[in-house]
Amino acid sequence: MDVVVADSNLSLLQDLGRFEFSPGDYFGTKPVWRAMSGSVNEQDRKVFDLVMSRRYTSISDLRVLHRFSMISGASTRRMDVYFARDCSPEGLKLSNIVFVGSRRSNPWVALFDQQLGFSFEWGQELNSSAIVDRRAADGERKRYSTEKRGEVIDAYGTITFLPNLAGTGQVLILSGSGPHATESAGEVVTDPQLFSQLLRRLKWDGQSALPYFEAMIQTSVIGATMRRPEILFARKLQIPGH
Repeated sequence: MDVVVADSNLSLLQDLGRFEFSPGDYFGTKPVWRAMSGSVNEQDRKVFDLVMSRRYTSISDLRVLHRFSMISGASTRRMDVYFARDCSPEGLKLSNIVFVGSRRSNPWVALFDQQLGFSFEWGQELNSSAIVDRRAADGERKRYSTEKRGEVIDAYGTITFLPNLAGTGQVLILSGSGPHATESAGEVVTDPQLFSQLLRRLKWDGQSALPYFEAMIQTSVIGATMRRPEILFARKLQIPGH
């Protein structure tokens, strides 16, 4: 199993420059900040170059990684960990992969966009983000926005289980409207009690292969304290050819 953790520098760059990049800009040879609209002065260029010269991921991603390492038994194949910039398209076709983060910080997730029911949107303010449910039926809630209630922040995360690009393995995508929500998504799939709740939502019989699915979770954060996540819903995915 390969785990690809987020490029937190990329999120910081977009916050500083107040722009949203195209994944193609990230995979290209030019600096990502060149995708920003308008001119960039010399001082900002130096700051942006400095930001992207570092290789940082978030503590939430590390906690998710730790959770996976704790459930990996001695008999399992080793878990390989990659920074988003070190991942390759070839690897996406050969391995079982866990992506931690949304496409804002882990652009490889965008390669699966056509199969994802959830779309992330970010505002100009920090912590201003929302998840749009593109598969919501009429009358169902379509938008899940990060909300602040005094000292409490309500955040949402998504869990998506799909085949990899070549259909030779599986992909698990753990994303959130913020780092705590991403961490909560990781908690759901590594905590036996929470994962059992998820499987019951999917009505899995325990005998057949685990179906491809997507799920929405919610958590609340007060300072550094995060509430145990709640699974709002889960649904099976129909993947052509699978």
